[in-house]
Amino acid sequence: MKEGGVTVRFAGKVALVTGGSSGIGGAVAEKLTSEGAHCAIISRDARKAEAFMARLPDRDKAAWWSADVSDWEQVRQTVEQAAERFGKIDLLVNAAGINIRKPALEYAPQEWKRILDINLTGTFYVCQCAGKIMKETGGGSIVNIGSMTSHFGVPHVAPYAASKGGVMQLTKALAVEWAPYGIRVNQVSPGYIETPLASEVVARKKYRERIIERTPLGRWGTPQDVVSAVAFLLSDESEFITGQIFGVDGGILGGDPSMDPLQE
Repeated sequence: MKEGGVTVRFAGKVALVTGGSSGIGGAVAEKLTSEGAHCAIISRDARKAEAFMARLPDRDKAAWWSADVSDWEQVRQTVEQAAERFGKIDLLVNAAGINIRKPALEYAPQEWKRILDINLTGTFYVCQCAGKIMKETGGGSIVNIGSMTSHFGVPHVAPYAASKGGVMQLTKALAVEWAPYGIRVNQVSPGYIETPLASEVVARKKYRERIIERTPLGRWGTPQDVVSAVAFLLSDESEFITGQIFGVDGGILGGDPSMDPLQE
């Protein structure tokens, strides 16, 4: 559907985006509102959320709530308020996440718990609360943001990897269980993307260069690279797709170009 030459695939739809004021979540929220959706944003950072809202062309299409996704009661209240504000919830993107990089032998119990609570438990809580509304209104589409660590081992991110591996299996389980309700659940696994969450490692020149060498398409990704895949999976264009894990990674999951036996 187009209005004034602009694609509005999500006209009349209401989206909920966690971690929606920056990084991948922010880019997704901007994309959805630009294509006609109303967007409820969950963000823990008031400064970032207000700055994000200020740059939206149409602020009437969006509203934000401060909530900790690891707190079930906060999630329940926020999701219910968002549904009341906009009338329903059709689309959900779980992009909230944290990471702490250190050797596995050095993680404190509270660090492990906090990462799992936000990345995995929080994803389930939001899916559960939004899923109840979607079931009542005839269906919806959910996209969880995973990671390359959902697929292969990476040192010094043990709890993050565990959480994202859990998100991948949660995605598959919910897709099968909720298909009879018309709720589709998929995951996008970004490759190495330049976001605030990755700023610490992006700044390391040698690490950046190693990632570029490891990536068949030869560069780091940006949040915008992820947005098109997320929007496709949310849209009616993917109405026969559920339980799938999509890598948006410049070809990393396809193979390692550094293993070329003919390369000097």
